[in-house]
Order: sequence, then structure tokens, then C-alpha cells
Amino acid sequence: MKSYDYGMGFNDYAGYTMTLAVIEQQDRVFSGEVSFTAQNGTPIWGVTPCAGVIGRDGKEITIVENEGGYSFGSLIAPDEMEIIYADGRDPFSIAIDSLKKN
Repeated sequence: MKSYDYGMGFNDYAGYTMTLAVIEQQDRVFSGEVSFTAQNGTPIWGVTPCAGVIGRDGKEITIVENEGGYSFGSLIAPDEMEIIYADGRDPFSIAIDSLKKN
């Protein structure tokens, strides 16, 4: 994940792991949790509930996180997606992530 966070500048989270766990799904709508861990497995932020939709084309994804933040992205391979996260709260931030299915 690479990001820009207002007041902190540009950040590179190389070595950190973002996990999107889909817990329930009905058609193209799903709910789940997002979490981040450091290389040693230590959680960075708590687990965040989220929900999302898969676009009609089967490739576009939109995710909203509890307490702020949205992600928009695309399935770029059967086991990989790229998402752009945006949060307009103070301090605002934007990030790009690549996730691969386990």
C-alpha cells in the first residue's frame, strides 16, 4: 500500500499486509472485515467492518468501511484486485492497494 496522508505526507507500507475477509455475500453485495498487520503479524489497526458491491461488469468493486473511508477498484486477474482508498475526514488520506486471493 502506498498513500498520502495530510500532515504526514507520502507513506509506503511495504511489508504490511492488508486482509479483506468476505464473511457474507448475496449476489453482488457482500460484507466483511478489513485488517492490517505488520511483518511480524502485529495488528496495525483494529478490524474494521465493511460492505461492498461488485459492479455489473463483474470487475468493478466499491467498498465502504465503518466509521469512514471508501474504496473503489477493479479485479485485474482472477485472484487479484487493485483498490483506491479515500477518506475525506480530517486529516484526509488516499491510498492504492493491491490484494491477492489466498
